[in-house]
Amino acid sequence: TFNFLGPGLTVNVEAKVKEQIILEAVREKEPPSAKYLPEQRLAWAAFAVTFLILIVTGLLKTYKNLPGVQLDFYIAQFHNLGFVLCILLFVGHMAAFVIKANRNLLPAMFSGKVDREYALERHSLWSPE
Repeated sequence: TFNFLGPGLTVNVEAKVKEQIILEAVREKEPPSAKYLPEQRLAWAAFAVTFLILIVTGLLKTYKNLPGVQLDFYIAQFHNLGFVLCILLFVGHMAAFVIKANRNLLPAMFSGKVDREYALERHSLWSPE
């Protein structure tokens, strides 16, 4: 039990972790998906936005090298933020293999082929090609 919320407000962290594990264990089966799971679409949308930030701010940083052009300091900071977001998204993307349901995809990263049982289980709407 930790009292980090203020006087009289305590949180039993161990109970919260156990509760989360139990909720995860009894969680309903995920809805059927096609080729890409919802979390995959969300991850790649986040990557796309981050890459767009890097491209636009990178072009603006290049533009400032022209004679007589002065740009704001915040463009460089926004570019740096985009880089940090890109690294964090990559680390988070790789950390997805900690989740047991995603571990079958690790060999697919190197072979380019997804296990048939995995595809039928998690991508049931994905039509065979």
